[in-house]
Amino acid sequence: MKRKYIILTILLVLLDQLSKFFIINNFNVYDEWVIIKNFFKFEYVQNTGISFGLFSGGRILIIIASLVVIGFMIYDMFQEESKIHYFSCMLILSGALGNLIDRVFRGYVVDFISFTILGHKMAIFNIADICVVIGVLIYILLMFLEGKKVNDEDDSSE
Repeated sequence: MKRKYIILTILLVLLDQLSKFFIINNFNVYDEWVIIKNFFKFEYVQNTGISFGLFSGGRILIIIASLVVIGFMIYDMFQEESKIHYFSCMLILSGALGNLIDRVFRGYVVDFISFTILGHKMAIFNIADICVVIGVLIYILLMFLEGKKVNDEDDSSE
């Protein structure tokens, strides 16, 4: 059971790294390729921070934090028997690994997916970021549902 999540993690990291390899080899920094005008494009940027460029220049701190998250996800992934829990941990792990590879070997994260929604340009991101966001949302939902389940059990025992 757990083996397929490890394989899926590896495949997502490979997909992330191959997409970044494509961008690096076909774009110059800040080059754009418009897919849907005024909505979706590829735009190559080099992010030395985290989301929205926060902590730019804090590469070592970000690498350490990434390693902590990776360690926790590996530990936590094997604490539960729930497939959805495995899946959420696998997504977070995949994204953290994909961006860690960039930070260690390039010194920056390759971001390239860009959306403009209602005239507002959103943060530019990559496949690893998508994995982390979806994984964290599922993880939070699971924690909420588990907390609700515990509260419901406590209420019924009174």
